Amino acid sequence: MPQPLSDTKSDLKYYIDLLLQRRILIGVVFAVTFFMVMIDYVVTPPVFTARAKLLIEPEHYTSLNTGNPEQEPQTFYFQTQVELIKSEPVFALAASSLGVQRGTPAFDAMTARLKKNISVERVPDSRILTISIKSRNPQFAARAANAVIDSYIKFLNEEKKRRISNITLWLQGELTSLKNKVETSEMALIQYVEKQEASDNSDTVMFLGDPSDNAGTKALSELETKYITLQIDLTNVLQKYKDQYPLVVQLKNDIKAIKIRINMMKQAMLEANKKRIKYLMLSRDADLSKDLYSMLTKELKEVNIFGEIGSPSATILEHAGIPQQRSDRGFIFWLLFGLFMSLITGIASAFVADQIDNSIKGESDIERYVKYPIIGALPYLDDLKDKEQHRLFGILNSASSQIYVEMLRLLRTNLKYSFLAKNGRVMLVTSTGENEGKTTLSISLAYILSLTGAKVLLVDADVKKPNVHKFFKSDLTPGYTELLVDEKIDSGTVIKDSGFNNLSYLTAGRQPPDFAELLDSPRSKALFELFKEKFDYIIVDSAPVGIISDAAILSSLVDGTLFVVRANGYAREQVLRGIKSLSAINAKITGVVLTHLEKGKGYYYRDYYNKYYYRQS
Repeated sequence: MPQPLSDTKSDLKYYIDLLLQRRILIGVVFAVTFFMVMIDYVVTPPVFTARAKLLIEPEHYTSLNTGNPEQEPQTFYFQTQVELIKSEPVFALAASSLGVQRGTPAFDAMTARLKKNISVERVPDSRILTISIKSRNPQFAARAANAVIDSYIKFLNEEKKRRISNITLWLQGELTSLKNKVETSEMALIQYVEKQEASDNSDTVMFLGDPSDNAGTKALSELETKYITLQIDLTNVLQKYKDQYPLVVQLKNDIKAIKIRINMMKQAMLEANKKRIKYLMLSRDADLSKDLYSMLTKELKEVNIFGEIGSPSATILEHAGIPQQRSDRGFIFWLLFGLFMSLITGIASAFVADQIDNSIKGESDIERYVKYPIIGALPYLDDLKDKEQHRLFGILNSASSQIYVEMLRLLRTNLKYSFLAKNGRVMLVTSTGENEGKTTLSISLAYILSLTGAKVLLVDADVKKPNVHKFFKSDLTPGYTELLVDEKIDSGTVIKDSGFNNLSYLTAGRQPPDFAELLDSPRSKALFELFKEKFDYIIVDSAPVGIISDAAILSSLVDGTLFVVRANGYAREQVLRGIKSLSAINAKITGVVLTHLEKGKGYYYRDYYNKYYYRQS
């Protein structure tokens, strides 16, 4: 059983056949593309590349917070320098150094040109950057590369000066502020000490110094010792005397007086300590301001001496020289590139043309889209003209048509194993439309079958456009139509002898208004049964399936159907629609015969052509 109609499968044979069919187009497109590529190589001026080299030192700087030297990560630093070299300010300086005036269209064009043609690369595992400029003018390439590196150095120096100026102004402002703060804090400390010396007693003032040298602490300790001693004495006396005893009263008064003095001394010491703490705070504030002032003064001196905070640097290792050799691809590359692009373009054009031209072109298209077996492929008969159909039999017996006859014999052999082996005797030949070689195939097949000794009848069932009688140079009537209409007519009087052994033919006859009804009548079936009694094989040439329904009706009366497809003829959608119309009524489609193949095209045809060619040479 044939596979479902589909156009999704692709195979290598299809693509090979497609390329062979489109070989002339591929050759033309290949030649044109290759010519254009080589013309482009010849007329396009060569490109030159000038290269300059810079040594980049990562920036070291001193942190104002820690005072320790720090360094930016090298990867980030080098990438930053690359972007700086390719920045608009550097390009603007380079354009100016190349003699282009700012604010003009030429200036903008120059900066855009530099930006487009520059490349900056870091030499691996080094601190060297290579700056490359491409140009069709080698002198300009060298001047531009040198202008860029000089402008980069100039840009760094200007940025460095600007940074130094900003930092200097900031340091000077901070120093002025700190100087005022130092003077204010020192004056506050002096005023505080003077105030305390003028207003406080000696016991309080002494606490503004070192607590270890303070006599007040020693005096307090002595009073507390004396207080404890009097408490002990009072306890001993109370064991002998009463509270009103004069010694007891005296001791109590002394203890009370000492306690009052101790409390007063502690209060005085507390006040003195508070004043001392305030003194220390004022003293530390003054010291801190002086230290900060001293550090910023040192930084400002370093800025003034060295002219920078860090030590960023970029050194020109090598200025660009005028390049002598072109840097773009050479002749060998363009030759190979042209061949490659021409081949790709040629093959692509073949596939584009194939998509535009959706006709059936060869066996691969039949196998790819139709899905019915190809049982024959016939070349176009150049010697047979439309108005001289009777010359067919002479052509079939001439030496110039041996290839065509060989292909007919192959078709006969294929039918022997696919149709005749199944006791098939009645074969219908139809096609998608007109001018596909259907009638020529029918007559040729009937003739080649008759050569085997079998009796063959050729029936012309195409009453709309009958052609069989032209090949035999006979009258159109009476014919097949008359046999269908009048049962009294003897078929033997209507069937004509072709003049070739074992080959007879039946012309179409006149065109009736209801031929489809005649075909679908019992008389039509009876005629075929009658033909089978007299002939071994009956070949029926019917109308195309795409025009009328005759072929569909006849397909139900025959043992098999040959579907004729002309190479580069109808669109495959039309061919598929015709085959589908037969498949829809369960017609027994034996296979497809491809006709009008050009010389050398098609697998069947090429094989036999080559075999015959070498046999003759």
